[in-house]
Amino acid sequence: METIALFQTVKKRSYQLILTTKNLVSPSVWDSKTRIERQSQQNMLMWFLPLFLTLLNACTPTQELSPVEAQTLAQAAWQQPWQGSWELSWPESPVAGPIIFAAWQNEAGQQRRYEILEAGVPSLVGLVYINDGQTATIFNRFAADRPRFVGDVALPFSPLSHAFDQVSMTLTRPPLSAQQTVIALPNRAGRQLTLTYSATEALTLWLDPTTNLIWQAAFESPDIRFTLIARTLEPLPQPHPQLFSTQP
Repeated sequence: METIALFQTVKKRSYQLILTTKNLVSPSVWDSKTRIERQSQQNMLMWFLPLFLTLLNACTPTQELSPVEAQTLAQAAWQQPWQGSWELSWPESPVAGPIIFAAWQNEAGQQRRYEILEAGVPSLVGLVYINDGQTATIFNRFAADRPRFVGDVALPFSPLSHAFDQVSMTLTRPPLSAQQTVIALPNRAGRQLTLTYSATEALTLWLDPTTNLIWQAAFESPDIRFTLIARTLEPLPQPHPQLFSTQP
């Protein structure tokens, strides 16, 4: 936590330096003669932050966490309500290439919605999966004439539902050991949690401490290996009543 606080302090002081420089010069001079310098400073700052985080990560030792603490922290973050777009890479999946999809989660992960945006198999694009916690449905939003599939919450939507369910099920077990380190998220510092369950099974999560949301999940075992990466992600405060509705 001290490392993350140090990053926030450096970022804040860097912006203060730019603002202080502006206040020392009259507005007309600043606007007419130093616009290029100001833009250069801002560009340098944006380039500096990722470099700073990379160096910080290299210099930050990995810290051990108690297995129970790591499990509690990871579960709380994984169950947060959110909305965003994700990329799933699952080399052993029958679906060729990564899948890009929009997703929403509510009620501690009991309600989920997926909409496939890009996939190696064109017929998958447009498929929608909705699980309201009691029933689930699958349909194609680009083909209203095609039938809907309706079932209970166990209705599969592979490989998306399998990936999220695998992370959820894994987090119900306390790991044998756990570690954390500082990593670089876009324009901010994050925490990488590595939960080890055996010599051949581990789950790695990238956590944004500001929002308490998981930006990346990588699972590896002898039989399963996949990575979920959020392209965009934000909290979902009050979802629309129809968002998780399974009714046509």
